Amino acid sequence: MIDNSKAFRMDPDVPLVVPQVNPSALSDRPRRGIVANPNCSTIQLVRALRPLATALDVHQIILATYQAASGVGLMGIDELRNGTSAALEGSSGPPAARFPVSLPFNVIPQIGEIDLEGVSLEERKLAQEARKILAMPDLRLTSTCVRVPVENGHSEAVYIEFEKPVRLEQVHQLLAQEAGVRLYADGIREGYPTPRFLTNPEDVHVARVRSNRQNPRGLWLWVVADNLQVGGRAQRTPYRTACNSEPGDWKMIVTILKFGGSNFLGPEGYDRVARHIAQRRAAGENKIVVVVSAMKGETDSLKAQMLAVNKEASPSNLDAAMATGEMKSACRLEAAVSRLGISVTSLNGYGLGIRTNSDFGRATVESVEPRRIRSALQEHDVVIAAGGASHRSVRPADVPR
Repeated sequence: MIDNSKAFRMDPDVPLVVPQVNPSALSDRPRRGIVANPNCSTIQLVRALRPLATALDVHQIILATYQAASGVGLMGIDELRNGTSAALEGSSGPPAARFPVSLPFNVIPQIGEIDLEGVSLEERKLAQEARKILAMPDLRLTSTCVRVPVENGHSEAVYIEFEKPVRLEQVHQLLAQEAGVRLYADGIREGYPTPRFLTNPEDVHVARVRSNRQNPRGLWLWVVADNLQVGGRAQRTPYRTACNSEPGDWKMIVTILKFGGSNFLGPEGYDRVARHIAQRRAAGENKIVVVVSAMKGETDSLKAQMLAVNKEASPSNLDAAMATGEMKSACRLEAAVSRLGISVTSLNGYGLGIRTNSDFGRATVESVEPRRIRSALQEHDVVIAAGGASHRSVRPADVPR
C-alpha cells in the first residue's frame, strides 16, 4: 500500500520513498506492507538535492517555500478563486476556511499548526522527511514555509552551504546529468521557471543557480515543480514498477485518499470529490480507497441530538449514532462516483474488517482483516470507506485520531 498521508512517514518500519532519490529503500518488501509517500514540497527539494548531496558534503540548508493553494486540495483552489473574485468586486468574501487567513492578494507565513517553539508542521515535516529520504539523520535544515495566492505549483528558494568551497561548473554538471531535473543553466537566455508557465510538469525545474560571493561554500537554487504531478502521478509510476516486482500473491497497487468533512458541505462537494477520483483513475490509479469523514458539523449535531433524548446515553449508543454521519458521506459519495460510470461500493467499519476493543468512545484497534477490502477491490475500482471501526459484537466504535 502506498500511503500519501503523514501517518507512517516517520515510522522506522515504513520506507519513505522518492523513487528517483532512494529506490534502494524498496529493495526488500516492507515488513508492514506500507510505503510512505513524502510531502510534495519535500519531494521536489530532495530530487534537486540528491546529486549535490551525493557528490558534495553538505553543511546546512536554509530555504523558503512558496506553496500553492492546491497543496490543500480542490477546496483550497476554490477558496482562492472565489476570494479573488470577491476582492475584485470590492467584497470581503467568505471567511477563510482552508487557510489561517484569507489567501487572495496575500501571503501567509504558516502552513500547518505552529508549535511552542514557533515551528510550523510543514517546516517540521520538510526537515524530518528530507533527513530520512537522503539518509542524512544529522542534516541541518531549516525553513520558512509560506502559502502564496497561486493555484498550482510550489516554488522554493534554497540556500546550501557545503563543507568546502564549491565550483559552479561542477554544480551545473551534476544537476544537468540528473534524470527528471531540468536545469536552466543560462539564466539570461533560458530565463527561469515560474509556477504559472511551467512546462514538462513531471520534472523538477532548477534555475538561478549562483554562488554566494561572500561565502565560497554557499550556493543558491530556485526550485519549482508542479506539486500535483511531481507529488502525485510522476511519483507513483516508479512506485508501481518497484512494488509489482516484489514477490507475493497480491500485487494490486492501491491509492488511499482521505477527505475531511469540510469537503462535503453540499452536493457540489460530493461532485467535486467524485471528479477528482475520476481524474486520479484517468492518470493510471486503477484501484482507489477513499476514506471519508462526516459532513462538517454532522458529528457534533448527532451527538447533541442523542443527548437531547438521553443525557446519560451510553458511549456505545453514542458511537453507533455518530457512525451514521460518516456512512451518509460514504453513501452520497458512492452515488456521485457511480454517476460517472465508475464501479464503486461503500463499506462501514464492520465491512472493512476493522475490529476494536470494547472501550467505546475512545476505542483502539485490535485487529484488521484485509481480506474484506481486498475482495471489494477485486470486484470494484473504488471503495468508499466510512471512518471508524467495529467492535467484535458488530457494534460501531469510534476510534479517536
